[in-house]
Amino acid sequence: MNKFTIILCLCLMSLSGAAVESAVLETVPTIKSLGLCISSVEPIEIRLVRARATNTLLGIYHHLNRAGTFRRPLLSGGYEPPVIPGGHWDVVSFAVRSGAVNLFLVPKIDCAIVDALNDIRTAPEGTIRIECYTASVIAKIALGDCFLAPDRKNYRNSSQCFRDNAVSADKLDTARLDVLRELFFERPEKSVGRLIETGDFVYLFGHPNYKNIGHGPYDGENVYMVGYGVDNLQRYFGFGEIFKTGPKTAEQIQWNLAVMYVEELVKCTASLDEIFEIEMAYEEIKAIKSVHWCFDIDQVMAAESKKSSK
Repeated sequence: MNKFTIILCLCLMSLSGAAVESAVLETVPTIKSLGLCISSVEPIEIRLVRARATNTLLGIYHHLNRAGTFRRPLLSGGYEPPVIPGGHWDVVSFAVRSGAVNLFLVPKIDCAIVDALNDIRTAPEGTIRIECYTASVIAKIALGDCFLAPDRKNYRNSSQCFRDNAVSADKLDTARLDVLRELFFERPEKSVGRLIETGDFVYLFGHPNYKNIGHGPYDGENVYMVGYGVDNLQRYFGFGEIFKTGPKTAEQIQWNLAVMYVEELVKCTASLDEIFEIEMAYEEIKAIKSVHWCFDIDQVMAAESKKSSK
């Protein structure tokens, strides 16, 4: 074992312990426990940042999946509001392009981010009700708590932030969500032509006809790439039943999306040849190009540099 390998192993062992806080260490997956590896083509400093980011993502998604379930549909239409117990999260509304209003969770203004995240780490099973998009925003907040200096990460969640930016009261919810979900990620247009790296956010599309036949949460998956398995295939982590046992390959996630699509079809037409339809749906999903945001390594390195210079 060479010097570089020893240093990397020691760093990963120390990082795996720092990410869990009040949780039982053995129950939280880490790079080491899952046998994942980080891309070896980047400098050691960047690999360590990606490793730290990955352990943060593995930890927060583990707890979201352990304690969480999808928001339940209401008889009147739509879904119940999202819930994280503990008193540190607000429900905010956010208008989408179609004109519909979606509900999300963000930490309450001026509360400590770590307190909000600890609500998730200590939540009893079944008490968190969200969906995969809200989970992806929470994951960004966890990354912000991991990498940003205390004054900076608190500023992003404080009333001072919105006073400085003169946000009107009717747009406050949108501004709060925007400022939090932009932590450390480039916009999709800046990801065009760039390889998906460990730590990157990825949206995997489901069947394009899913929304026409069903109203469930499986029109796509919001996930993060968290490393490479021993088979050298990328592993992704997100929120939902399929992830309760840990990260999955893109093929496993896309096949699951195909199954969910066919299950919606079967509700309408029970005579379908399910296996044949799943294979067809999977082939259609595979042909859709994923959308991804690059993990902003430059911003992370700058934040780490400021910490080390103090």
